[in-house]
Amino acid sequence: MTTLILISFSTIATYTTIVSIKSGIPYSISETYYRINYRKWFTFVMLFTAITLLPAALENSSENSQFLIFLSGAGMGIVGLSPNFIYGEKSEQMAHYIGSGMLLIFSQCWVGCNLPWALTCWIVYIMWIIFNYSKSDPEQSFYNRLVSTKPVFYAELIVIITVYATVLRDYIFYV
Repeated sequence: MTTLILISFSTIATYTTIVSIKSGIPYSISETYYRINYRKWFTFVMLFTAITLLPAALENSSENSQFLIFLSGAGMGIVGLSPNFIYGEKSEQMAHYIGSGMLLIFSQCWVGCNLPWALTCWIVYIMWIIFNYSKSDPEQSFYNRLVSTKPVFYAELIVIITVYATVLRDYIFYV
């Protein structure tokens, strides 16, 4: 099971790192779809990451929270299968945003059920955004200053950190 966790994490981490190094930190991981030449890689990475993480996540779930990780995986699958959220058809755009919302909400509810203190990572996220907002150009509008902090990308990193910490809690924390 540990091998699947490492494969899953390595897949999403390697993809995100390579694209970020080549083209800078994106607004979101989904935005990397527009930065790569072979766009099917985005779909592959999203689906492969979810599929390889699911068995370990189920094993590390309380019985009452297993449905949450299924819904999270479904959200990631929807994101992967509807990547063209800017220029795609309206239905693809809506599907992508719904999948993103599912992934965020259900994954963090699952984390809350299985390793609640991991949600304190969101405090670091808020502090990071405030710190970077305060360093941004004060002559820009509130929206542009906020967008310059890349809040969606860093929120996605927090989701990844909290989910993998929860899956690996028995290995990391000897619970």
